[in-house]
Amino acid sequence: MTAVSTDAIDLTSPPDRGVATRLSLVAVVTTSTLELVRSSGALLDRAFASGTLPAASAAVVTYVAPALLATVLLVVAGSRSSTGRTSGFPSGRVVLAGVGALGALRLVVQAVDGGLRFGLGLAAAALAVAVLTLTVAFVAARPNGGHQAALGLTLGIGLSVGLQLALGTWDAYWRHTPLGWTVTAVLVVGAILLARLVGSEVVGGRPRRLWVLGPYVALATMMLANPAFASSQDGTRLPWAGGALVVMAAVGFLLLLSPTRLTAGFRIASSILLPVAIAGTFWSHGPVVLIWLAIAEAAAAVTLATALGSRRSAPPTLSRTALVSGVIGLGTILPLLGYQLDYDVPLGFPNAWVVVAAAVTVAGAGLRLRTPAPPGGLATGPAGAPSGSGTIRPDRVPVTINPLRLLVLPSVGLTVIGLWVCAPTEAAPTASTSPSVRLLDWNLHYGVSPETSVDLELIARTIEAQHPDVVTLQEVSRGWVMGGGADVATWLSHRLAMQMVFVPAADRQFGNVVLSRYALSDVTTTPLPYGEGPQQRSAISATVTLRSGTPLRVTSVHLQHRAGNTATRLTEITALLATQPGTVARVIGGDLNAGPGSVEIETLTGAGWSSALDVAGGSAGAASLTSPSVAPEVRIDWVLGQQVTFSDSSVLTGPRTSDHLPVVTTVTAGP
Repeated sequence: MTAVSTDAIDLTSPPDRGVATRLSLVAVVTTSTLELVRSSGALLDRAFASGTLPAASAAVVTYVAPALLATVLLVVAGSRSSTGRTSGFPSGRVVLAGVGALGALRLVVQAVDGGLRFGLGLAAAALAVAVLTLTVAFVAARPNGGHQAALGLTLGIGLSVGLQLALGTWDAYWRHTPLGWTVTAVLVVGAILLARLVGSEVVGGRPRRLWVLGPYVALATMMLANPAFASSQDGTRLPWAGGALVVMAAVGFLLLLSPTRLTAGFRIASSILLPVAIAGTFWSHGPVVLIWLAIAEAAAAVTLATALGSRRSAPPTLSRTALVSGVIGLGTILPLLGYQLDYDVPLGFPNAWVVVAAAVTVAGAGLRLRTPAPPGGLATGPAGAPSGSGTIRPDRVPVTINPLRLLVLPSVGLTVIGLWVCAPTEAAPTASTSPSVRLLDWNLHYGVSPETSVDLELIARTIEAQHPDVVTLQEVSRGWVMGGGADVATWLSHRLAMQMVFVPAADRQFGNVVLSRYALSDVTTTPLPYGEGPQQRSAISATVTLRSGTPLRVTSVHLQHRAGNTATRLTEITALLATQPGTVARVIGGDLNAGPGSVEIETLTGAGWSSALDVAGGSAGAASLTSPSVAPEVRIDWVLGQQVTFSDSSVLTGPRTSDHLPVVTTVTAGP
């Protein structure tokens, strides 16, 4: 196909009637891609069972695969030149074929579990990246197409956040329920219908700097489209943090609808602000974190529009398009993988710099003084008219009356639903009417089961069946990509109608939790010595008031996990015990990564702490083992107390929704 020069194209015409369709298509494909990239984090946890290297290898192979998948789609559905060679420029037919294939695979993944979901789920994530690449290339390869692609991507960010809020951050991907199937079907059918509307369009170009999609999707997955990250990073309640992200995505969208405001100085300032704001998000605390995220959200939209704009088309070769698809895949996974691997194999520097580097990469692509001209590959449709033309000019179509601004309404509507779904639990009674409480302790493995699923409802039912008054949890995810991006702490708090306090134990998206049916007071955090690492552990303590005003101090803790880290665990135990009150009934629940007879446990029992399972378990041996949950071999999860009496203690053997089994006991204050 011969590229047509666009230097003389009139860019003052109003948007053509296909703009809304293309923006919506990019938005829906973006939403689906972000969901599948999030899901791949939990799926890759299955590979981590074999070691860090197998997991990293599986991740890299998965995200290099878009190069092959994009090639297949272009060969099967793409146009050919007079010499019979396949063009590397995606047409509407290629996009339709890709969206259809992705939709079919997505529906299959919704129906399967276990090893089958592991393989097909990773394939779906790879295909999603390939389809997003081709869709964005298709939209951007027209006059002002880079601008339109950035609008669609920004719209997709808002839609993704709104949908997560409406689902309580537990994605439809993991739900074998009518709601899960309905949400999936709407996304699949919606994308296919939108792709059909553009199926006959042909373009004769592909934007340069398309590779910027990779680090942009990484930033979106981890931060910009992650309401759980926003909530846990700044301490704001989930609905308000997520709502702020949706609002700022809408602001970014409206900014792009007014391109005459995007002067060279404004665009350069946005590119510079993006990595600064991302860095500020990591190294700030409190409400200022949300301010940095808001700046990053808007700056990313402007930077992306500049980066995707091209004064001339990229080469039309199939190999170039395949290569950029693979680069986008790697650009997506490497920042996420590097950030997460630091918690098992320390990088030697703060892992937040990996994410900042991704932001710098996006910013570098958007540092351009000249306003981008349209790409040089405008093709004509069947009637000889341009297949996609026009720009969005506020002097012709002001933002205040531009119908495109209404495209933000779905994300806003979903956010309103999310405000109800994620509403805070009602105030708890100030004290128990009993002198005892039922306590359950559980390491949740960030919500990922050995069967490679994230079933928060099954976790909630397991807890609920024991009728606990207090729950101590470890390895709780609040937006961790390895946990599928869910805010497990907030979701369980709402589902179980229990008060929740959380403390980071690696970063602010991963930590320990205390849940209670009664009001929690005197909440304190105990940072634990890092020692030999590799994670910055901590403990959280809170007081529950029993009948007659008797206080019970409850602590949730997780000690370092490596077998050779005994010295570190002993220093952590020393730091933990130094904070325990000497005259109050107290109980510790946690994953101590130490078994019976170990020096760690002997240190605790020697200090007067008794074990619930040992004094009231009624059984020993295999019945007291807690890890792994499938064919348990060791007992490393403990409930220990001082000035308390334990009764009815046991290890629950199913269902296995974590790699640990929960320990449950009744705790009565006093000997």
